[in-house]
Amino acid sequence: MPPFDPFLHDADLTLLSTHPNYYAIHPQDIQLPAQPWLDLVTSSELGGRPPLAIDETIIKLPSEQGMSPKKRHEVAVMAAYIVKLVKNLPEIPFIVDVGAGQGYLTRALKHNLPQSNILALDADVAQSEGARKWENRVLRLGESDPQIDHKTILITTDNLLAIIDEWVSEKQPSERASSSPVPVLLIGLHACGSLTPDILRAYLSSSRKQDRHSLWYSSAVVAVGCCYNLMRPGDFPLSKRYSFHPPLPVAAYHLAAQVPSTWLDAAGNALPSVKLSIRKVVWRALLGRLLEQATSNTTENSPTPDNTVNKSATVPARWNRRPEAWESQANTSSTTARNAAEDDSSTGQTNNHTRLGRLSDAVYKSWSSFVDAASKKLGITFPPYVSDLPIGHEPDEPQRISTHFNGTNVDFQSLEKRLEVLHVKRCLLGPKVEETILNDRMEWFKEELNADQDGIDSMVELDRVNLFNQSLGSARNVAIVVAPQGCLPKAQG
Repeated sequence: MPPFDPFLHDADLTLLSTHPNYYAIHPQDIQLPAQPWLDLVTSSELGGRPPLAIDETIIKLPSEQGMSPKKRHEVAVMAAYIVKLVKNLPEIPFIVDVGAGQGYLTRALKHNLPQSNILALDADVAQSEGARKWENRVLRLGESDPQIDHKTILITTDNLLAIIDEWVSEKQPSERASSSPVPVLLIGLHACGSLTPDILRAYLSSSRKQDRHSLWYSSAVVAVGCCYNLMRPGDFPLSKRYSFHPPLPVAAYHLAAQVPSTWLDAAGNALPSVKLSIRKVVWRALLGRLLEQATSNTTENSPTPDNTVNKSATVPARWNRRPEAWESQANTSSTTARNAAEDDSSTGQTNNHTRLGRLSDAVYKSWSSFVDAASKKLGITFPPYVSDLPIGHEPDEPQRISTHFNGTNVDFQSLEKRLEVLHVKRCLLGPKVEETILNDRMEWFKEELNADQDGIDSMVELDRVNLFNQSLGSARNVAIVVAPQGCLPKAQG
């Protein structure tokens, strides 16, 4: 494990708290390097996290239909790791996939461990029904092989325990009621938001010796966290060791998804997709600065645009963890929760940016086409000079005009470059944010184990495993793994 470090310092938190949308209108006294953003990236230590060497060929997938290359890689690697872990465990466990989604991982495990009992949990009925249809289509089980069980549930620690209680009791014959509890392996390929802490809490709760009169106990965990922006406010910090850490702004949880180590090609050039994503952020911020110059085209009889926020259809359990819900749910006696709920400048979210919504990639080909598309979407008209601003031009191209803005000469080309650097510097902090969250989870779990030395088997191994190859698009590649001593799978070779 990496050495303990508070990791995020005051200067980092200032950057994380200042979104380009906010900075464009309210320039802050932030030290920004003069170098272009690409030089900033190439001069940074981007390392990334090299994956554990795992032989994917030890497992076979029942079908690759419907899987992207990224999804296939993740399913194959995680299934191979879990199969090796299961073979190392002292007893064959029941397996519970928390947040199973479309069931790619559960089907892969069932195909390779046909006699295993597997429960797929998801919060979306349609996902579960779709997974069942795929199982009927691609799985070929023997007469004695149990089917994959499905349950739809909004997952919390308490109901996770209850639903596994119910499932195990259904699977166990009556004559086993007085026998020893069944080992259960808890897994999550994309344990979004607070699902990873919930899985770890379930492990701790089910494994305490005073509770061993129950039907089951958790023998191991393999959980890959993601979507930190969907965490409940109280789930960072978890550990006593990180309890002093300053509150993270809401944007920090979004930026934790950034992987700058994958931004460049082999020659050190920025990938086109990276250039486009930076342009989108910067141009939308510049548009916010220019909105005061626009006039509205709407009338009293104009229809009101539908600004309904589309919630995730994949995992409805996440809905109450979205930042827009934090204010109503945050414990206002908690400084961390209160600050996170009240933060506006870090996310850059405004009513106008929400109304603007998502635009086609094609409109970002030029500044003028972007302004035209945004004007139509928002129902506004800009003065003609706005489309002619020297934005989106390379530094060696001549500036065409100088713009007078609210009584002040504004060099929009220079502002564009500063916003690019600001956005990139914030993204470069993303891996540090994720490291901080992961370290906190690891420290908390160790604290819980140490506090319960008399209650939980002391022969437990805790590890962080880089399962996936980030260069293949698997940005979130860290699994938190808990297993009995000596059972963790080793790297190939």
